[in-house]
Amino acid sequence: MLISETHFTTKNYFSIPRYKLYYTNHPDGKADGGTAVIINETSEHHELLKYEEDCIQATSIKQEKTSI
Repeated sequence: MLISETHFTTKNYFSIPRYKLYYTNHPDGKADGGTAVIINETSEHHELLKYEEDCIQATSIKQEKTSI
């Protein structure tokens, strides 16, 4: 799940059982902007570098290729 305008701060906490949350807050620390990615914890993945500027924030992950 991709989420924009999270408005998270360092005081927020959010979780869903069996899912991993990655997020990027607004750099001024206020409840403004922000993005998040929520992914099943059993999926092979890792977080990429965050992009955290006043005008835009981005959270990204790389999901490993799975063979079917």
